[in-house]
Amino acid sequence: MVDNLLSTLNIFSPDRLPLALVALIASLLIGVFNKHSPPILWSAIDLAFGGLGDRLDRKQRKRADLVFRGSILLAFILAGAIVIVKAGLWATFIAPYDDMITILLLAITMTTSAVWGMQHGLYKALKNKTVGQGAYYTLARAARYNLSTADDYTITRAAITHGGKMITRGLVAPLFWYLVLGLSAAWLYAVLAGFAWRFGKSGFGTGFAGLATALRNFMEVIPAFIASIAVRIAAFITPGAKAFTRVKGKGVVPSIAGALNLSLGGVFQDITGSAIKGEWIGPEGASAQCNHHHLKRAIFLSIITYVVVILSLLVLLLINNGNYPPFMLDFIS
Repeated sequence: MVDNLLSTLNIFSPDRLPLALVALIASLLIGVFNKHSPPILWSAIDLAFGGLGDRLDRKQRKRADLVFRGSILLAFILAGAIVIVKAGLWATFIAPYDDMITILLLAITMTTSAVWGMQHGLYKALKNKTVGQGAYYTLARAARYNLSTADDYTITRAAITHGGKMITRGLVAPLFWYLVLGLSAAWLYAVLAGFAWRFGKSGFGTGFAGLATALRNFMEVIPAFIASIAVRIAAFITPGAKAFTRVKGKGVVPSIAGALNLSLGGVFQDITGSAIKGEWIGPEGASAQCNHHHLKRAIFLSIITYVVVILSLLVLLLINNGNYPPFMLDFIS
């Protein structure tokens, strides 16, 4: 009876497992060529609607006005996303290797190796003491931070924090919602997360991204918990990391701060120049003076976390008794 109910509601369909795994691998390959660490769908929202949103999001406007304007723009973007997803799903009925369309649409909601590439470039610059505009420009755009006057410690904290957030928002959450409710749910989350990233000022905005941020945070509750568990598992393998250090707060960033004994967060400037009074996150007595050695360990921890996610999907796939889609059977045979 439960299986029939889940099938009717299209919840936790095992047929999605192999597609999710291939989409994750595809995101790794896309990241080799993508120089921007946010998911491609986020970048598309920025490119298509960033200028319009900036004109609508004026500081002198009242909060209620900003909330209304932001909600209208969000609704417009969501409507466009629905059209794209429905068109993609419709195309799967007529195109050869139809699952490839689903894989591509899911892959662009995620980001993996692009984050590591950005962090590794910064690591080399910090190690060689050559941090300049080229070293932090990609990070500044990705994290939406103004790093033009930041010191090396602040830049490093921003890179580690951004990488941690992407484990939830660029990997676990899109995968989770795809596996639970399908591609439409994954795109819904990705649009909300992309809108909040572009206009939300790290959650300290004036209301323009208030609705998107609230809905994103709601959809992140379970994925953030899963992601934090994956980080703690990865900490067992990461040299010098501690898996069970208790840190105030929930999600991946506190888990990373505890694992690496760092103090992350703090006061910084949004890329628009707005002052953000972020809270410090980390174990008691942890240092906020993050250097390239800390960044190297954070990169390793992040990569191992992604491996843990891949292995988890493989285990679920094996439990599913090898229920592969047709295009995978062609390769296997």
